[in-house]
Order: sequence, then structure tokens, then C-alpha cells
Amino acid sequence: MTKTHFRILVVCELLLVLISGIIDWVFPDETVALLTKYSDALESDWSNTQAILISGYLLVCVVYFLFSSLGLLLFWNSARLIYLLGFIIFMPVYFFTGVNVSSATGQALIDTTNVLSGVILALIYFSPVKLYFTEKTTNPMGAP
Repeated sequence: MTKTHFRILVVCELLLVLISGIIDWVFPDETVALLTKYSDALESDWSNTQAILISGYLLVCVVYFLFSSLGLLLFWNSARLIYLLGFIIFMPVYFFTGVNVSSATGQALIDTTNVLSGVILALIYFSPVKLYFTEKTTNPMGAP
């Protein structure tokens, strides 16, 4: 796999994350909207402090993800560890946000993004792509 192919995978992951985050707003579904209202009614309201803390935590997650993706695009060696740790460190996001209702299309995009993230993790640790992160002057695969 060339550097260009790997970069295309990382950019595709970024685009899928963006699209999966906004697809339900761009193409609203009445059933999803009703289920979201119902799930919101079941959960207790957050105080302003909790909402600010969660929003700040989510902002940190977004900045961290963008930074690690930039590192992967530029083949920084430390970006591999940063990308891996991001999955571990930010796992509590799933516990803080509560019930999440999305359309079938939105969920399919989220699942595709998760699979692509796993592929990227496998490539940066268990394939010849890992050599791109350690060698700065030569191309280990013999291709541009």
C-alpha cells in the first residue's frame, strides 16, 4: 500500500465521521425524531455545569481526533500511539451521552467508520505501512 492509498483511507474516515454526524439533520426521519424525544423524556436533565463539562469533553475529543488524523496523514511516528490511545481514553463518551437514536443510514455510516478505524489501526501496527512511520528518508514499499 502506498502512502497515497493510506492517506485516502484516513481522509475517507474523516469524511465518514463528518457525514455520519450530520446525516440525520440533513435528511430528518420522523420516526427517529419521535424516538429521540421519547429517549430524552426518559433521561434526567443535565445541569448547566454538566452540559458544559460534557460539551468541553466532546470538544477535546474532536480536537484530539483531528490531531491524531493529521499525524497519520503526515506519518508522524507518535501519531500511531496517539490514535490508539484515543480509542481507549475517549471510550467514556459512550457512557456520558446516554441513549442515542439514529437512522439506519446514520448507523450504517457509524459502523463503516468503526470498521475503517479498525483497518487503519491494523495497518499502522501490523502491515508494511508501519514502516512509513519509522523511516523518514526512503520509501520502504518502493512506491511514491
